[in-house]
Amino acid sequence: MSKVKVNSRIMILLVVMLLCVALVGGGVQAQKIRMRYWGTADIGDVDAANEISREFEKKNPNVSIENEYFPQFEIKLYTALATGTGPDVFFVRGRYIRKLIKSNMLLRFTPDGMSQEDYRKDFLSRPPEKDAYIGSDGEYYGIPVTFLPSHFGYFLNLDLLAKAGLAEHPETWDEILQAAAKMTVRDGGMVKQAGFARTEWDVAYSVWSFIWQFGGDFFNDESKRFDYTSAKAKEGANLWVDTVLQFFGPEIGSAWEAWMDSRVAMLICQPWNARYTHMMAPDLPFVFLPLPSAVEGAPYLMLAGSDSIGWAASAKTQSPDSALDFLKFIGSPEMSYIYLGYSGEVPLTKAHWDSDYFKTGEGAEWAWVLQKLKEDIGVVRWGALMGDEQRATAIVEQQIDLVYAGSQTVDEALAAIEKQSNEMIIEYYPD
Repeated sequence: MSKVKVNSRIMILLVVMLLCVALVGGGVQAQKIRMRYWGTADIGDVDAANEISREFEKKNPNVSIENEYFPQFEIKLYTALATGTGPDVFFVRGRYIRKLIKSNMLLRFTPDGMSQEDYRKDFLSRPPEKDAYIGSDGEYYGIPVTFLPSHFGYFLNLDLLAKAGLAEHPETWDEILQAAAKMTVRDGGMVKQAGFARTEWDVAYSVWSFIWQFGGDFFNDESKRFDYTSAKAKEGANLWVDTVLQFFGPEIGSAWEAWMDSRVAMLICQPWNARYTHMMAPDLPFVFLPLPSAVEGAPYLMLAGSDSIGWAASAKTQSPDSALDFLKFIGSPEMSYIYLGYSGEVPLTKAHWDSDYFKTGEGAEWAWVLQKLKEDIGVVRWGALMGDEQRATAIVEQQIDLVYAGSQTVDEALAAIEKQSNEMIIEYYPD
């Protein structure tokens, strides 16, 4: 055999080997797992998700995560999931997750993925039937990391308090109303500075909180029915409406924007909005205080559970194992700290209660919330038994808006709320 033929065969063999290496290399590259993550366009959520995704990629170099954020997030997400075009993993609020579970849109945590014991061991103790992330099959469908305790406190502008000649923080409802009157500034009948206001969102949570302040309730867990027409419920709702209308005027515009412009002295709001106040009005001195009980002996309550914050994966993801790994990674203490630091929210896990974030960070401003949780787990009302909580809140807000407009009385609104709410809840609990 000639050297030419041997060399030719060697060259052919080398070429074949190089092609195989190239193909194999290309195959490895082609097999890299790519997942899409969707979240809200809120600044804290975007920053937190970006950092968490990059940390996950470092530990899982075979996975690439593409993050996308949307202003009207829920509408886009649920439409995409329903049509099979949604992301692999996504941010989700507990108030919506029950509907997604019922519609078979979510990936289930398998026993191999995470045991129920491991899932629950670090989470705030609560009855399983009130955990929004548990399906009717008893399985879990997401990772809750934090919850948004709604409207159980208020922001107080310390500069406006001092200008009104008040040295102490108001601690009772009488003191709050007196301080609101002194801090309300009018000019020719127009309100230039509101002594008391509410944010434009989550009116229902405010009304519920006020009902609790009078020792009343609006939902009976045992009979699974709403009751808005009791005397205590009426007292709470009337206090809320009277307070809002008495110290606030439409000329103020957005109460949230007016708060950051120091045109609102006291603002009913969720505690996590303190972070945005720090960011957008860094020179504004304020504190966050709990709502006092309106009557002696009324229990202190905050709503949680169904409005927890977490993440879930699509049942139609092409990478279920990686999606579950990503969810578990988000739920780890290290990543939870990252999210809490960006969002300024309240953690679900006991492991976070004594963290530096709630001792020296921004979370220290409402650390009393965690103290109440430690002292008495009964202060939390888990909302998952309220059926479609989104509809429950919408019913309250629609009827209360009619009261603001002068179209009906508080009593008429509460009667309509009770009727419509129970019609809704019967769909979930017919017996």
